[in-house]
Amino acid sequence: MAGAGTHEPDSLFRQLLDGLPDPVLALDPGGRAVYVNPPAARLLGYGRSVLPERPVWEAFPAVLGPGFETLIRRALRERADLLDEEYAPGPGAWLEVRVSPSPSGLLVICRDVTSRRQAEAHAADLGALTLALSEAVEEAEVARALARHVPAALGADLAVLALLTAKNTEFRLLRSPEGPDEGPQEDTWPLEAGSPLADLIREGAVLPGQDVEWSPVAEFVRTLAPGRPVPGGLTALPLSAGGHALGALFLGFPAGRALPAEKRSLLLSVAGQCALALERARLLGAERRARQRLEALAAAGLVLASSLDERTTLGNVARVVVEHLADWVMVDLLDEQGRLRRVAAAHHDPEKDPLAQRLLRWQPQPEVPNPVTEVLRTGQPRLIDHVPDELVVRGKYDDEHLELVRSLTPRALMVVPLTVQTRVIGALTLVRAWPGAHYGEEDLTFAAELARRAAVAVDQAQTHARLARREGQLRRIAEANIIGILRVVEGEIVEANDAFLDMLGYTREDLRAGRLRWRDLTPPELHPPSEQAEEDVRRTGVVRPFEKEYLARDGRRVPVLVGAARLDEEEGPGHMTFVLDLSELASLKRAQAEREALLEQQAAERARYEAVLQQQPVGALVVDAGSGRVQFANRRFEELLGVEVQPGVAAQAVLRHLLDSEGRPLDGHSLLDEALRRGRATVDQDLRVVREGGQRPVWASAAPVRNRLGVILYAVLTLDETEERWERLLPALAGQQAPEEASQGPVTPEIFVRVVGRQLASLGHAPLEGRLVALLLLSAGGLTLTGAAERLHATKGALSRVMNELLARGDVVVTREPSSREYHLELSNGTYLRDLLEKRALSLSIASLGYALLRDQPDLDAVVARRVREMADIRTRNALHLSRLLEARRSAQRQARQTHLEGNWDAVPPRDER
Repeated sequence: MAGAGTHEPDSLFRQLLDGLPDPVLALDPGGRAVYVNPPAARLLGYGRSVLPERPVWEAFPAVLGPGFETLIRRALRERADLLDEEYAPGPGAWLEVRVSPSPSGLLVICRDVTSRRQAEAHAADLGALTLALSEAVEEAEVARALARHVPAALGADLAVLALLTAKNTEFRLLRSPEGPDEGPQEDTWPLEAGSPLADLIREGAVLPGQDVEWSPVAEFVRTLAPGRPVPGGLTALPLSAGGHALGALFLGFPAGRALPAEKRSLLLSVAGQCALALERARLLGAERRARQRLEALAAAGLVLASSLDERTTLGNVARVVVEHLADWVMVDLLDEQGRLRRVAAAHHDPEKDPLAQRLLRWQPQPEVPNPVTEVLRTGQPRLIDHVPDELVVRGKYDDEHLELVRSLTPRALMVVPLTVQTRVIGALTLVRAWPGAHYGEEDLTFAAELARRAAVAVDQAQTHARLARREGQLRRIAEANIIGILRVVEGEIVEANDAFLDMLGYTREDLRAGRLRWRDLTPPELHPPSEQAEEDVRRTGVVRPFEKEYLARDGRRVPVLVGAARLDEEEGPGHMTFVLDLSELASLKRAQAEREALLEQQAAERARYEAVLQQQPVGALVVDAGSGRVQFANRRFEELLGVEVQPGVAAQAVLRHLLDSEGRPLDGHSLLDEALRRGRATVDQDLRVVREGGQRPVWASAAPVRNRLGVILYAVLTLDETEERWERLLPALAGQQAPEEASQGPVTPEIFVRVVGRQLASLGHAPLEGRLVALLLLSAGGLTLTGAAERLHATKGALSRVMNELLARGDVVVTREPSSREYHLELSNGTYLRDLLEKRALSLSIASLGYALLRDQPDLDAVVARRVREMADIRTRNALHLSRLLEARRSAQRQARQTHLEGNWDAVPPRDER
């Protein structure tokens, strides 16, 4: 072999190298080839007889490439064994190049590793596809992974997902576009029997390429990429997870390329990974929807906090709801008068939102049964999974309203109450409008939670407004120059404004005398944080505001908020400190804490008294004194009234169901007004309850409830049915002795007149007076004096004397006919009270005498004194009870007498008024 080098291997070594299958080159120290074996000659494309005298990288640049030169030069320089893989452009192959130094140069052995590199690249492509599918968390990411990695990993130039819908009657074709920034492309088709997808789901096997020609995929590809050729054949791979079919993966291979049988197991493995990725995307989607609902609640919270006006807040909430839970929504609120108002509506489609807003033109009608009024009445949510047209027609206001609601296509709806504690303040109506739409219990729970938060925000609006007013007050305090400002140098206060001095009770003389040092003004336990603040202002130039206390001149501890800033050199030494007196704020905090504690106590007390009132046999109604609205009504009150009484309604609306004893509506001076406005209690007033079957007599009482300061907080109105109350009193009366005539047979009017006269006579009244009173009680229109004399078998003269006594006391009213000169008598207000009034006076007289005896005779025997006091107390309680019983009736009797005298020109006045 000829060449420039002289270091040629010996013949035996040459024979060995010639027999090697791998290319071998021997290079001299200048990089020139002195020997090449036959495979190396074929690699270089050069004869072995005469080798070029230039370095091999210069002689064969197109064959070996630049990496070969770098490796050889490094081996010559370092004189070390080197191993690397280099790409040879000439043969288009990857070579493993091993370089070993020798005393005469380098021995280079090359091995073709192209197949291994290709296998590794294919494995890397499959690994990238597997990794991309394992990281996909959405359907679009699965489609994107297939589009990016399938061509290199599987040799297919198209990947399309056919995914079944929830009802398994349709499927969606989904693929990722060529551009990385574009979204996934999809289309929906009906699932037809006999189609490749239906066969694949039924068989669960691979449908090979060349045999599958499915028009939906072809049309899908032509629509999305008009210039792209449609694959000649499709391979369909089944997708399933957890035992249920998800759909299929369609792979398109270049025309004419058959699917190798050995690749089918690989394709099925890829399909399995794709199915797992899709199932994971489905599960993560469910989790994402749950998270989105939590985010929706958070967003609603932000919206609720953005406004103090409940209508604005609920309008914003309506729009949050249509973003996550409904196609359109309506919000209804009860106003202060208990009237239902539709205050907000929204639609998720901006083009249809004006239609939803038009619904506000029709206000709800509480008297018309519908889901909203039902929810307001029961306080429980309502879910209608399918809205029939009959329900829409039944809830229409007019033909225009019916047409509008039908245009919004309600398919499913929920109505949830807006509740604050136990008080319903409105309702939220959510509607889905797309075909097949429905709501589930999960949706109902979410909607109820959203409604609860909205209702709480409305209830807290007034509290927020009060806090805003307090903040304004604090701002005005700061602007009123009451913030203390002082300059501190080396711990001594050298300057201070009047606000600071007044805050602690010091004078300017104290300041000039140097008696103000911050350590002396700070309680000992607060020295460490104050010293740290001094260090911070020296080191950083500023102290962020912090709370501490100063000691006033009189020993008081003044809570303050302190901040400081270091002065510039030209401003002088030391630092400026700003002091805000927090005494008033501390008082406000204490007051707020006391108020919250009081509210909690009141809530507990209210729960207790409501439980007690609920068990009472009488009806009880509690009315707030400030608003005049119902706070509570027990079940017995609603039974007597015959209607349900909602908390929050105006008390006057409840009183409309009550009439006075004459059947007239209660005026502004009803017993409830007396308790609320004047603090007066009323006992056993005769009223009538208006019900469907007529009027029902009841006894009504009302009394104010005051706090410890005497301020009226509530009024309690009780109703007791007359018959039931007498039934409860009968056992106590059963032991009393009845007149003998009452047990001998039926009591006739004649017996009643005779016995009443005798009984009143036993009290010292004239027997004729008692008989006349009894006769007048039994005469609805009154009697003439002549008629009464005849029926009582008495003379008119005797009866006239009794009449004049009754007239003088106001027990009767009398008129006289001008023509006949005949007197006409009637009981005043149908009532006779003389015996009860005399009994009250007698009881008071005896009680007064007993108390006077105890007062004037302090040395009475203890037993005697106790007996006298018990007697006086019993008489006093008896007189008070009679006073409560007689007060309203005596007043009514006097009013009836006065009305009779003023309204009848022929009325006869008592003798002393003539």
